[in-house]
Amino acid sequence: MEERQASHAEYSGLVLFKSTFDGELPAVEYPKINVCSSILPPSSLLSLPINSSTPPFREPPLGAGSYVVG
Repeated sequence: MEERQASHAEYSGLVLFKSTFDGELPAVEYPKINVCSSILPPSSLLSLPINSSTPPFREPPLGAGSYVVG
């Protein structure tokens, strides 16, 4: 069998990427932003009737001091 050599062009240089978050967010996290931002409006619309239908507290909730003192 005859050995063949491929001739490929060689490049050298610096590759810069423009990050929306100034490099603060890894590339893996970018899809999560789209998912979370698309879920936020429907979930907030669904929570409005649930929050408005629950009765308010008659008395304020007890603080941690009342559990310690007895």
